[in-house]
Amino acid sequence: MVPVSVSDAGLAAIVRAAEAVAVDRRGEFLEAVASALSGCRDPGDGDVDRAIRAAQPRFRDPPTLQHVSRRA
Repeated sequence: MVPVSVSDAGLAAIVRAAEAVAVDRRGEFLEAVASALSGCRDPGDGDVDRAIRAAQPRFRDPPTLQHVSRRA
């Protein structure tokens, strides 16, 4: 993977987005974002935002809610 240069704000956005991804899949998420940005000659914050939004659905793993019955 070719390194991608982004602004400090862009990097902060990527880190915040990665925090919502399961720890064991964060590397994959970061690679997906970097891959999306690799096509940009000089990626700006808008490019970073689009790359994050494009990658997020593939790594979304919402918690499973369980119904708890309460006895009176």
